[in-house]
Amino acid sequence: MDTSAEQDASTTPETHLTWKEYKNARCAKAIDRLRKGGLNAGDTIYVILRHVGKTRATSYYDLYTIRDKKPDCITWDAGIVLDKSYSRDRAAIRVNRSDSEAGRDLIRDLAQKVFGRPDELDCCILEP
Repeated sequence: MDTSAEQDASTTPETHLTWKEYKNARCAKAIDRLRKGGLNAGDTIYVILRHVGKTRATSYYDLYTIRDKKPDCITWDAGIVLDKSYSRDRAAIRVNRSDSEAGRDLIRDLAQKVFGRPDELDCCILEP
């Protein structure tokens, strides 16, 4: 009896996702969490510059929106949607550049992925 054929028949398609399929599914779930959490077109995203690397080649950003008069961190889900590295040490998205437009570009890219247009979210950069 061929156990591999039985095993293949009993597994769900989700267990055999390619890396690209997995990343797309993860991105879709993050977009759903952002939308269900109340992220709407026209919202302002507050971008906090947390750290700039020694060589100024890398910067770390934290993203917030205001919901029910309280700040709501969306950094984790935004990082997934944008396919950016998340630094657990700095609790921020890692960006491999540190020019003045890097934070705004994050928000433009996030708006493009979530709403289909880069100008759907407003951006407020908070730097030390």
